[in-house]
Formats: sequence, C-alpha cells, structure tokens
Amino acid sequence: MASPSFYLPGPSPPSPSATAARVRPPVPRHDGPSSPSRGGPSPSVLAATSPAAAVRDPNLDLSHLSSSLLSDDGSRQGSLYNVCDDGVPRDDDGRVHHLSVRKGDVANRIVSVGDPARAAALAAWFDGADGGEASATESEKGPAVRRIDSHRPGAFTTLTGTYRGVPVTVVATGMGRPNADFVVRECRAVADDGPMAIVRFGSCGIVDPETKPGCVCVASGSIAVARDPDAWGPPSEEGEGSQKAPTPKYRFSRPIASHSGLSESLRRSLADGIGPERTRVGANATADSFYSSQGRPSPHFDDDNATLLDELRSHPADIVTCEMETFHFLDLARCATKFPMAAGAAVICVASRSTGEVLETSTVRELEREAGRAVLEAIVSFDLDSI
Repeated sequence: MASPSFYLPGPSPPSPSATAARVRPPVPRHDGPSSPSRGGPSPSVLAATSPAAAVRDPNLDLSHLSSSLLSDDGSRQGSLYNVCDDGVPRDDDGRVHHLSVRKGDVANRIVSVGDPARAAALAAWFDGADGGEASATESEKGPAVRRIDSHRPGAFTTLTGTYRGVPVTVVATGMGRPNADFVVRECRAVADDGPMAIVRFGSCGIVDPETKPGCVCVASGSIAVARDPDAWGPPSEEGEGSQKAPTPKYRFSRPIASHSGLSESLRRSLADGIGPERTRVGANATADSFYSSQGRPSPHFDDDNATLLDELRSHPADIVTCEMETFHFLDLARCATKFPMAAGAAVICVASRSTGEVLETSTVRELEREAGRAVLEAIVSFDLDSI
C-alpha cells in the first residue's frame, strides 16, 4: 500500500499495453554520439545553446553580464558576484549567479525540464509563439517568449511568456538534485513576492513491472535514494565485536508527498490531453546517480547494487518511477518559509527497468509536446492562493 501521506487520486486507469506505445526492444550495441533530429519549434523560440557553439560564435551576446565584470574583449574581470543578504549571489545588475535571471524575469508559475529542446517544445505553446493561440494583435505587443541564458553557455535557459494570458516560466534545468536546487532557490529569490507553484516535467525509468513505456506518471510523492560512501570506507567503530552493524550501501529517505491540489490538476489535464489510459499516478524514487543508486551494475566500479531494483520494487511506498530530481522539488517546497510553495511532477515513462523496453524517440517528442501542453494547462489553472 502506498504511504497514506501521499497524494492519492483514487483508482488509476490501467497502464497501456506494451503495444499501445511505440517501444524499442533492448539491443546489444552502443549508440554513438549522434542522435535523431529533435524537431520542435522554430529557432526563434530556442536557438542553439551548446557550449561549443557559444565558443565559436564571435557575436555571442554577453550583455546580460554585469558590465563591471567584462573587459573590452568580453572576458570577465573584477568580482565574480556580490554577497547578498538573502544568501543568493548576484552581479551588479541584480542577476543571480547561476541562472542569470533577475527581478521581472521569472513568473510565479514554473515548469522545470531537463532538456533545452523540451523547454522549447513547451514555450512553443506560449501565447503568440509558434504553437500558441494568441492573435496577431496580441503577439505584436512584444516578444512572445523572453529567453535568458545563463552566463555559463548551455548550463541553464529560462523562457518566460504567457499561456492563456497567465505568466509562466519554463527553465531548462539539466540533471540532478544540485541543478534543481539552483533553479528553485534562485527563481524564488527573483520572483514576485507571494505563493509559487513549480512542476517538474521530465523523463524517467520505470520500476513497476506493470507500467509500460508511453505513460506519463504524476508523482504522488517521492523518496530519495543515496549511495553512502561510508559503506566503502573503513569499518565503523560503533558497537562491539559481532554487534557492529554494517553501513547500508544505499539509504532510502522517508517519503515526501506532492502537493495534492497541484497533482490533481496535473492528473486531470493529462487525462484530458493524452488520455486517461496513458496517465498514471504513483510514487517516485529520486536517485543521486543515474548509475549506482538506480541499480545499474558496472564492471568498472564496486557499486554493490545488484539487489537495489528489487528493494525499490518491494518498498512500502509502491515505487513506480525512478529519476534524479523530483524529491528535491518536493523537499524544498515543504521547507519554504517566507512564501508558500507547491511542487509536483509529471514524468514521461521512457524505459522499463523490468523488460528493457525503451520508448522510440518519435514517441518521446510527441509526448513532450502534447503532455507538455497539458502541464501548462495544469499549472495556469492551479490556484496559487490555495497553497
């Protein structure tokens, strides 16, 4: 049974069969560095952000950096940042140190995605953008999407616009809990005073054997899974003789519930947008590694994780998905003090850890666009004053 502290929407529809979504069976080969074209919106929404491209471009716009930190050739000089009372470093223009956003750049409704291409797919739905529904008169009032790249090329991209007239920010966050921490804390520092809602819209592996690739799973809650380095160090001196307890290799946190109202808004919007048969609700496990703490054994490292997936499957929280970010959003939201914060997550179920099935790239792109629109519908319809 799932933890009673989790968001519980009632019975979920059965997950789609393996043939309902296009899946690629496991293959004994290593894909090279090339990948299929990602498609998506026009370059006007999101231009290339790779560090290599940025280095090659002699016209790279560095105007968002403090002029006091730039020399004539555009290199940084002087103090890297200013120490501020709220603990968030800023440059002389008030831009936070990692995201390079400042007051007025971030809405109080935020969708965090890992991939810049996924951010572009969502921003294409903004009013006046390629996929949006605003009239020409509305779009002529100004840029449909305001884009801000971090001063570290390719690290973070922030896209702000409106959806159905409601301000929304989409942030390309990258991967892992440290990046999630940058996004939540720095967006909170520059957003308007008042309540905030943040949704992670990402991808995941599937722990539950009954769930097939092609679903989008709304997180009812999450646990954190962390590799404990002490387990590979010298034996603990605690206890005596045979009473010495071995240090667990992996530690599971207590579960944190997602915000029930925001999660229900996500579930309804996804059921309307991609169908109830492709919408799932279940608990998440957030790992501190793609490899060791997600149970991927390696011949090169002593990870001792051969039983980790079985431990997740038997966890009392009924874990469905596993990835690397959701828990941190929920954790920071429950720790918000000055202004209330609601956090939730909806993740595309890409790969089954039970069968080895992996979703086709074309299906992932379709879900990024259609489920992404449903996520936007959910966050703009959610009442911030209900937090």
